[in-house]
Amino acid sequence: MGKSKDLATGASYQDQTESDTRYVNTSGDTVNGTLTVTGSTNTNTTLNVVAPNWVTGAYADFNIAYGPTSRKIRGHYDNGIEIFTNNANAALKVDPLGRVTKPYQPAMIVRHTSAETYSAYTYIDGPWTVNLNRGNNFNTSNGVYTAPIGGLYQINLVLNNRYPDEDGNFQVHVNNSLYAGLQFDPSATETSWFTHTLVGTLNLSTNDTVRIYSGSSGAVMDVSTWNHWSMYLIG
Repeated sequence: MGKSKDLATGASYQDQTESDTRYVNTSGDTVNGTLTVTGSTNTNTTLNVVAPNWVTGAYADFNIAYGPTSRKIRGHYDNGIEIFTNNANAALKVDPLGRVTKPYQPAMIVRHTSAETYSAYTYIDGPWTVNLNRGNNFNTSNGVYTAPIGGLYQINLVLNNRYPDEDGNFQVHVNNSLYAGLQFDPSATETSWFTHTLVGTLNLSTNDTVRIYSGSSGAVMDVSTWNHWSMYLIG
């Protein structure tokens, strides 16, 4: 159907079909292609996404990729802002005071739960008690942490031991090779417990493995129950 005309003036008018394809319906519509919103100046532009009943518990969503695995930004009336990487998981949260949390960031906290002795260099396989294993990337049976994604990881080690009159060390191994470590060389056999701390950053690739290696060059070294190991992805 073509355009209608006013018989008196000769002006043309669009019919319903033509209007629907040209203008956005205020009650809801779908736009195919790029939608550009331009404000009154080149620097100040506002796009408002509003919940109709803006009260406690309400939120408004801005869907970036709509569908079964939508990416979206959700603004809460009383609970700050969340960024979703899919429909179910808010990967980043900013509360009303500006505090940022990342609930799915890979992280683990474990502690050694029995005293052991090592007469040669070997891996500390466990047993480990898990305080946190976000993402289930730490294997408690063999003491191996597997990086789920490449990036920089913060590592913190607090290791307690008493050692003989022999060289000894604690080491961090990535893919079963030395990455960083602590070396100690006592002047005499020690009966007291000593605490060693290692804090650093690991540059890991996806599926890289991290293990703790310990031992002495000759005699038995005791490792206590108070050893603590934590790791988390920082970027």
